[in-house]
Amino acid sequence: MSTELDTFFATHPECRFVDVLLPDLCNVIRGKRLGRDDIHKLYQEGLQIPSSIMALDVTGTCTDACGRGFSDGDPDVIVRPVCGSLQYVPWSTQPSGQVLGNLFELDGSACPIDPRQVLARTTERLSELGLTPVVAIELEFYLIDADSAERGEPAPPPMPDSSRRASSTQVYSLADLDGFTSFLSEVESVLRAQGVPLGATTAEYAVGQYEINLRHVNDPVLAADQAILLQRAVKGLARRHGAAATFMAKPYPEGAGNGLHVHLSLL
Repeated sequence: MSTELDTFFATHPECRFVDVLLPDLCNVIRGKRLGRDDIHKLYQEGLQIPSSIMALDVTGTCTDACGRGFSDGDPDVIVRPVCGSLQYVPWSTQPSGQVLGNLFELDGSACPIDPRQVLARTTERLSELGLTPVVAIELEFYLIDADSAERGEPAPPPMPDSSRRASSTQVYSLADLDGFTSFLSEVESVLRAQGVPLGATTAEYAVGQYEINLRHVNDPVLAADQAILLQRAVKGLARRHGAAATFMAKPYPEGAGNGLHVHLSLL
């Protein structure tokens, strides 16, 4: 068993399973859930999974992109853990962990349709040119009423810290942050514990819309990893606070859309 795995279970002996996170091209987090007795396989020989999961469309339909899927018989590739990404998941209803994964072909080469591998290779090419990319990502999201989300009719949520339902907004208003202080504070503390330091949080242009900024890092792959972990934490913790969170571009047809802002410098 790896040192990382040993340390994790020594610190969190109550954990029953670990989710292996594989974000695809549509930003859907796919993967596998492994019980405590099976997670060692990921760190030893790796797991097998079809590479076509990375090319599914946003509805989960196989597109047979680049001949991966139906045309090639949908063969497996190998999932290996991203070193240092194994973390505890405090919002789960059962004690659990999560770890990011990379895809590799059976011959050990990087899987060419794994978004993380594509970004890593692009970063390497910049390094070969003597360039260091510095990246910071800002993500906007809506908090919505959990029941309305289930009905497919999104509506602003009650604000647990103020006992009233969000009904109006003023961009950059601190009062609009006050209603979700407990939730936003928990997001910050959980992500700090997971090694994801946050920058500023602001109320945005629509009711229940917020933005959280990630700090600048000199590794685009790390920046993307942190953005994935931020989204997962926001969604999980929102559920624990009686709301739902969405990063989709346009949950309200007449309202402001959610943006993802990428700050990029080449040094």
